[in-house]
Amino acid sequence: MISVVCEECGKQFMRYPCRLRRSPRVFCSPKCFSASVRGKPNPGRSQKYKGRFKGAKNPNFKGDGVSYGGLHRWVYRNLPKPTICPRCNKIPETGRIEAHNISGEYRRDPEDWIMVCTKCHQELDGRAERLRDNARFRDSRGRLIQGVSKIIDAESVQQRAIIDEMIDRGTRR
Repeated sequence: MISVVCEECGKQFMRYPCRLRRSPRVFCSPKCFSASVRGKPNPGRSQKYKGRFKGAKNPNFKGDGVSYGGLHRWVYRNLPKPTICPRCNKIPETGRIEAHNISGEYRRDPEDWIMVCTKCHQELDGRAERLRDNARFRDSRGRLIQGVSKIIDAESVQQRAIIDEMIDRGTRR
């Protein structure tokens, strides 16, 4: 056995000569080896291939043909996530910031997306209004008022007037 010195901590220890032929670097323990490589870039293989298959260079890259979920994952990775909502200038109650598509075309363009709180996202999508409308169609016990379910998605002014009239009368079966 040969006496050697650890490159990380300087501790002297014994090592078989065959082990020294395998690797020129000498460490007394796995802990010292980990400490020696932690935070340092690997000048070998990893730097050579870093970014080689990223984005459009990846053979599985779909471009604008990506799914709804895949596009949202791309947005969350590539857009900065603010701590306050840029639309209402408030810190979200839930702490959740969501990605909202401005144009509705779902393109892979950072300018076409905005990060907003859940409340603003529902208002921008029109979901908040639908939730309020659906709440109007229920009585005090939470039961759906009769006849409303058939025309709940009504868009015309005439159908909206019928719904409002039914709510005012409180028609039920």
